[in-house]
Amino acid sequence: MQRFLALGLVGLWLGASGAPAAADEAFPKPPQIAPRVAFWKRVYTEVGTDGGLIHDAADVALVYEVVSLPRSLSPSARERKIRQRKAHYEDILSVLAKGKRSGLDAEQTRVLRLFGETPSRSRLREARRQVRFQLGQADKFRDGVIRMGRWEDYIRGVLSERGLPPGLVALPHVESSYNPEAHSHAGASGLWQFTRSTGRLFMRVDHIVDERRDPFLSSVAAARLLKKNYELTGSWPLAITAYNHGAAGMQRAIRKLGTRDIAAVLDRYDGRSFGFASRNFYCEFLAALEVEQEPERYFGPLRKEGPEEPEIVVLDHYYKVSTLAETFGLSPAAMRRHNPALLQPVWSGQKYAPRGYALRLPRGAARAAPKVVLASVPAGERFGRQVPDREYRVQRGDSLSRIAQRFGVSQRELVALNGLRSAHHIRAGQRLKLPVHGVEARVAAVDEPTRTPEPIPAEGLYRVRRGDSLASISSRFGVGQTDLAELNHLRNRNHIVVGQVLQIPGGAVSARPAPASGEATGVYLVQRGDTLHAIARRFDVSVDALAERNGLRDRHTLRVGQRLYVPGAAPVTVAAAAAPEDSASSGAPEADATPAAAPVLAAGAPTAEGVPPSLPLHPERYRVDADGAARVQPDETLGHLAEWLEVAPDDLRRLNGLRRGDALPLGRRLSLVFARVSVPEFEKRRLEHHRRLQQEFYHRFAVSGTREVVLQRGDTLWKIAQAEVEVPVWLILEYNPDVDLADLRVGQRVLVPRVERRPS
Repeated sequence: MQRFLALGLVGLWLGASGAPAAADEAFPKPPQIAPRVAFWKRVYTEVGTDGGLIHDAADVALVYEVVSLPRSLSPSARERKIRQRKAHYEDILSVLAKGKRSGLDAEQTRVLRLFGETPSRSRLREARRQVRFQLGQADKFRDGVIRMGRWEDYIRGVLSERGLPPGLVALPHVESSYNPEAHSHAGASGLWQFTRSTGRLFMRVDHIVDERRDPFLSSVAAARLLKKNYELTGSWPLAITAYNHGAAGMQRAIRKLGTRDIAAVLDRYDGRSFGFASRNFYCEFLAALEVEQEPERYFGPLRKEGPEEPEIVVLDHYYKVSTLAETFGLSPAAMRRHNPALLQPVWSGQKYAPRGYALRLPRGAARAAPKVVLASVPAGERFGRQVPDREYRVQRGDSLSRIAQRFGVSQRELVALNGLRSAHHIRAGQRLKLPVHGVEARVAAVDEPTRTPEPIPAEGLYRVRRGDSLASISSRFGVGQTDLAELNHLRNRNHIVVGQVLQIPGGAVSARPAPASGEATGVYLVQRGDTLHAIARRFDVSVDALAERNGLRDRHTLRVGQRLYVPGAAPVTVAAAAAPEDSASSGAPEADATPAAAPVLAAGAPTAEGVPPSLPLHPERYRVDADGAARVQPDETLGHLAEWLEVAPDDLRRLNGLRRGDALPLGRRLSLVFARVSVPEFEKRRLEHHRRLQQEFYHRFAVSGTREVVLQRGDTLWKIAQAEVEVPVWLILEYNPDVDLADLRVGQRVLVPRVERRPS
């Protein structure tokens, strides 16, 4: 299923009378679409997956042949036979399209009669291009009717609670034949066939838990999506079609045609992506609904499976799944069968079953209340955090087998952990998560006695890894968070980035002697393009002295914003002037804080050759969070975001509870819709926008210095920028990478660049 637009749940759906409409009123079947519905009933009831129909794609009721595909045939032989039968009818239609009406053989005569008395040549030429094969589904549909008994009562309850038509229970027959393990080539998964992007709007979908695979959780998500589709389209036929084509697409159809009539939309709408699947989706649903309501009429006597009524216990810590299976007396296979949302890394021991996960158990399996049984797990088997991820960036020439061999893991593990569709398709620059073996001893359990902290690295430095926080790093090395933050001059303890190098209190670097009395030591803030040699030349000191003073083990790696102690320089920092705190405010400029001996280079300014920067200095500001949300950045409007997402601005307004005219404050976290555009593509477009802004700015202006401002009550970055001349807000942010737009505080110090217009 293609999932394009999905928005949050708002209120209950009510019919025109104020009450939910009856199923027959909710799902009309106009006479114009009745032949389409009849076709899909044939697919669902007459022909199994050992056969199919050769038919016209535009007029699906025009069926040329029912093809038999014995199961003894190999997949390639089946495909070959389908191609041959399609080519047979294409050849016949080619002859008929040339106007031949006499001397026809029996087969040509039969095909001609399918089109009525006087088909035009153009219609026959068009038909030649529209010969299509549809695989039968009767055996799958029958199996789906039997399987649906496991969740039917639950789904009907979910629909009833939300005021939705009960007939929507038939939709999974169309999507997955009620198979929670179903997957599509487009990446859709589960009973309701959510794609990852749409699923993330309602559920947890990552490499550890994929709630799309859980029939219970995904049913609630589907109800929310369907309700919102109805609110956006005002019609259940269109809302169901939107489940495949997207609500935004259906809204465009309504605007273009000026009608909500489903027959008119299916007949006349010519949207670019409104193809065969979207045009037939509502008719498939109606056919499935009719068959589901009277299954014995089509399949004979059958018995549905009994309802699943699992017991649930919410995990209060992280656990090995093997520990949980043993604790509750279940085999790993039984535990896995009841918890399909847990992915392979959990079952293989690479990851723990996460805290907060609703573990499902067969009713009566636990010897006591599940919560009581869970509490019996020894403290040493309850963990306080997840096994951390390791990552590898794919290099040019890499293959998955080579990467697996390099890290001593299997290709199968890499495919499962990263959700790869194929082991043969990876690209340079792609980040792959690596399995983590034997890490349990490094993951502290909450209720365990305090373990001995890890030794501080000999060089006193630690490079931030994915999943790290200041709290976890301080706990890891047994140091105080405050000491760690102060030593590394962190203005915001919640903002550290992967790859950042931190000094650990008590390590070799942090233990370096303080400046002797009378020693002149300046502090320099590393700018983009700086090297240790360039900084040493600027201050007329040796590279060795600069490296030794700062405890630098790697002289080739500096990061923007890093503070370097410069021996022999004036004892004043680049980042701050020694101005009295009460005199520094957004409205009271003070003397330039830049040392005369160390002019500040513009972060990201054009190089000596005049080439502007190619990327924002802190691209993490423009990334999308794991839950599909992002913070508003300077020079962004709702229109920008909607354009990059290829949705309407009103869609984003509804999703985020905004009204027309509402301000969009910097730092506000907005939920986004990744229906027509992937997350990487959105981030790419967003970065290109900000890159253009930077290029235009640096072609016209240069940074000549900086000053520090202490925030007063009512100050905002926009207000500070307005007090300057030609200083955009994004430039202030680039000079203050630790500033949290959503958490500006009175007394906070902000570095503000000064700019000068370049000569024309």
